[in-house]
Amino acid sequence: MLIEAEQNQSHLFDHAIITLSSGAFGLSLAFMKNSVQKIDPNTYGILISAWIAFGLSMSSTITSFLTSQYACRRARVLLEENKDDTNDQPRTENMPAFITQLLNILALILFISGAVFLTIFSIFNL
Repeated sequence: MLIEAEQNQSHLFDHAIITLSSGAFGLSLAFMKNSVQKIDPNTYGILISAWIAFGLSMSSTITSFLTSQYACRRARVLLEENKDDTNDQPRTENMPAFITQLLNILALILFISGAVFLTIFSIFNL
């Protein structure tokens, strides 16, 4: 039951990051087109930084889907290897699981960065 709850939370996190990043990216395009009369040329870098952060956040999340699959495969291999092992120190290293965790943290940091850049851009151009 705890494993299912963890998997569900992971799925919800991934879905939220993808949805929010792509939504913020689209919202920024609509904002530029409809709300901003004249964009301060000094703020283009801020907007581009927001777009890059959102794009990398989505890419990180999508990549974590693949590394998560590898992590599951690795976990099955470790279970099989340790099934008959009488050693007190069973093998537990699962690098794909570690990479998946890092990618999820990176996706969150990039999303927050993109939101901050987009907010700053909006403040300067309203």
